Amino acid sequence: MTQRGHVRPGRWSPSTPYCAGALLLLLVSWVAHACAAVQRAHTRLARLQVATAAAWSCLCIFMVVQLSRSLDKQHIQLLWTYFQPIGPPLLLLWLWSITVAHFEKQQIPFDVCFPEKERKLLAASKDLFAAARAYSCAVVGGLALCAWLCTTGSSLTPLLVPPVLYGTMAALTVMPVDVLRLQSRRFFVRTLCKVLVPVQQVGWADFLLADMLTSLAKSSSDMSRSMCLMVHGPLMHPAHPSSAAAAAACGPLTTLSLAALVLPYFVRMLQGISVWRSGGPRSQLFNALKYASSLPALMLTAIEHEYHVHKQPFPWKRAWIICMMLNSSYSYYWDVEQDWNMPWIVDYGSRKAGPIPLPSLKGDHLYSRSWYTWLLLSNLVLRFTWAHRLLGDLEAHNEVLMIVALLEVVRRWQWVYVRLETELRKLGMLDASLGHTHSLHKVDHEAALEP
Repeated sequence: MTQRGHVRPGRWSPSTPYCAGALLLLLVSWVAHACAAVQRAHTRLARLQVATAAAWSCLCIFMVVQLSRSLDKQHIQLLWTYFQPIGPPLLLLWLWSITVAHFEKQQIPFDVCFPEKERKLLAASKDLFAAARAYSCAVVGGLALCAWLCTTGSSLTPLLVPPVLYGTMAALTVMPVDVLRLQSRRFFVRTLCKVLVPVQQVGWADFLLADMLTSLAKSSSDMSRSMCLMVHGPLMHPAHPSSAAAAAACGPLTTLSLAALVLPYFVRMLQGISVWRSGGPRSQLFNALKYASSLPALMLTAIEHEYHVHKQPFPWKRAWIICMMLNSSYSYYWDVEQDWNMPWIVDYGSRKAGPIPLPSLKGDHLYSRSWYTWLLLSNLVLRFTWAHRLLGDLEAHNEVLMIVALLEVVRRWQWVYVRLETELRKLGMLDASLGHTHSLHKVDHEAALEP
């Protein structure tokens, strides 16, 4: 779905403080990471690179905060349209870098989840952080340049920045130059192609990447719309002769936008069916059913968004709520009992709260009980963030939609830790991992979680 929140006119619009707050939060987190990275850097050149990237990002973010005070609603919306879709994928890259760094520090051999020939292609945390810094510098630089051009009074010049930025990021990913670990970038591109064209045998890397892409479904739809607008002409300048055609061809309910929204879930459904047909367990069919139940929920959500933004009653509201409740509940159950291997409903746990069974832990879990408790509760809340659409006019604000999209990325990041733990358990590698982590984690070997 696209973000089409309305911003009231004025030189200092009500949405600008939210933008400034979000940018300042990003600045604080970036500076914290930069300081930690400087401490970890062992060479003077590495420290200089990290410090330079941090200084550049701080300068660009400061410029955007200052320039946003003089932008009208058209220019604010232009920035949202072209730069918002990049935020969640960029955050996911940073969080995956943190995950790999954590596993490296704790000496957890997560790479054994991948086939042996792919292990040497995996990027180390230092390479992932370098890539995240490069992409982040490009994005904040493009954002600052576009915001500055918006203040010059030119109607078309700011629209040249997004195509250049998108092209630069694509070039950084596929360029055949041995920077940012070329073999890892090639592995990512090959895996992405396998995921988007699911005609080959499905591997662990394909599953993992496809699962992550489902958390970027909204960004995928937003990005497809942004790229469509780049082709058809500027959206935010009605005087342009192609603006009407651009709005008609790139609307949030066009075939392109809806296809980009449901594609990750459709691919994941096909993967489950493919594994089952290749002799995999029957549970893969139920997993495919989970993703199939997402398709009508996503389509109805996209339609509901447009009714909500335009303050019109949604005629299929009851059907939408039922679809969302069923899909969110089913997905939460699957997260807990299947992806995380916690006995609960089908495979009964050992603890109950009255007649209600509670999720239980395996005896060889990696982390403390408090972590799993947080994981279960936060995942439950984040699976139902769509309910914010039932609360007043929140859906009409770009800031709320951005926060929800970022929270879904955070939910997926938390999910990865225990999903990898489950895979290590299946491979019989968890005991070896625990040997490395006993001194670093408080591992509780009781069978069940507390309510």
